[in-house]
Amino acid sequence: MTKQLPPLALRKDDILEVENYLLERLPQKLGVDKALIQDGYTLEIRDRVGAHEFKTIRDYSPSTFGLDTVTVRQNIFYLGRPKIFHLKLSFDRRRIFSETDISFQDEESRRVVLDIWTDIEGIVQSRRTIAWLFHPPSIVEAIMMGVLTTLSFYVFVFIIVSFIKGHATFWPVIFPFCIASYWVLARLQPWTVFDSLGSRRASRVLVWLIPGILLILLGDIVNRFVISPLFGRSK
Repeated sequence: MTKQLPPLALRKDDILEVENYLLERLPQKLGVDKALIQDGYTLEIRDRVGAHEFKTIRDYSPSTFGLDTVTVRQNIFYLGRPKIFHLKLSFDRRRIFSETDISFQDEESRRVVLDIWTDIEGIVQSRRTIAWLFHPPSIVEAIMMGVLTTLSFYVFVFIIVSFIKGHATFWPVIFPFCIASYWVLARLQPWTVFDSLGSRRASRVLVWLIPGILLILLGDIVNRFVISPLFGRSK
């Protein structure tokens, strides 16, 4: 069973909580000796330099993740008779790679796999974010960017033509502004945010940036549709 993970903001302690579940409670669900699951467990932290493997998150000495952390992946592989179990839990900055993959060969495999997914989802539930706003499904994002890019081109042409005709207007530039703002917000808010000094700075920027963008948009709307018509009539 493969399922996409929700957008999350993860601290080192959150990974430790998931790890404790995998190593302490999971063996009971599988009916397998705890030591065998621990032997088959690995933790991989991938950054822009490469992948670093640990036996537990406790072996990762920094208190926070690095600024360039891309993926935190927890793996379990157990090969027994007759039971075979494999779990890959990938927390990734990119939506497409942030998923969990669980396979279990046993008589009650479907029920057990669903229970495991429900448990993991419950552990990370409180760490959900609104990053889904900035990371729609790939097909939706492609269509949206195509429409907005085309719209931006026509807005540019409209401004040039209005300038040539002597009644220049720049209000349509709000559309390219929205595109640029959306792009910036998507970069500041990845699908999975790993707690680091850099992510904390980005969060502080978002606190001011989002209201600022909304204020600019609101100001333009009020100016164009309320103030300008009102003063136009008064003249």
